Amino acid sequence: MRKALLLLAALALLLTASGCGQTAATPPAENTKAPAEDIATPGGDTGGDAPAPGNPAPSENATVSPASQLADALAAYKAVLQNNAALEDFLHETAESGKELTPSRFAVLDLNGDETPEVVIELSDEYPYFYEVLHYEDGNVYERVFALREFNDLKEDGTFSWAASAGNSGYARLRFNGPEFDLDSFAYTTAEIDGDTVTQSYFLYNEPVSQEEYEAFVMSELEKPAAPWLEYTQENIEKALSAQE
Repeated sequence: MRKALLLLAALALLLTASGCGQTAATPPAENTKAPAEDIATPGGDTGGDAPAPGNPAPSENATVSPASQLADALAAYKAVLQNNAALEDFLHETAESGKELTPSRFAVLDLNGDETPEVVIELSDEYPYFYEVLHYEDGNVYERVFALREFNDLKEDGTFSWAASAGNSGYARLRFNGPEFDLDSFAYTTAEIDGDTVTQSYFLYNEPVSQEEYEAFVMSELEKPAAPWLEYTQENIEKALSAQE
């Protein structure tokens, strides 16, 4: 019941904000942490921190080659997408809350620069509302669903925009530590209101900069190539998660 109420609140927020362009309630400029769910893995494990059967967690002295890590991650993602119970539950709850969403697109890309890709699934009706992020680590696949304004305009290099309000927005990438998904903001703005006076501040890599410097950085971010989105079909899933195996 609590989960359904949270979904109703999230959907109401998104619908209320639809007339405001690409701004919405999201994490502040500081790094934020949120637990993710441990979901299905190749061996069928659906919870906890234990590695999937057949994919034991490496020992402290074990060395996993990048090629083996990539193959294991792709196989794990494929297994999850064939039976994504967490996503099905989420879509069922949003439907009960009055919003029918379906997976429309997905992208396979490296979000945190560790050479092992993540999978991002866009959940839409006529427009996107949420993004499910799948992250593979030590034999487990973790997932978290982000609202549009927490995770918007995803780029090929894994960076994206977020916005809490017109005066509080920025750009970030995700960092992962098992089930923890950390939002690492490297560019952001803040607004302080004192009566009728609004003071806008701009930051790049936690250092204050001028408005002109910040706007030039934003332009460079906007010009980056978009994420390699594919239509969410079984054929595309097979190709995307097999091409590099």
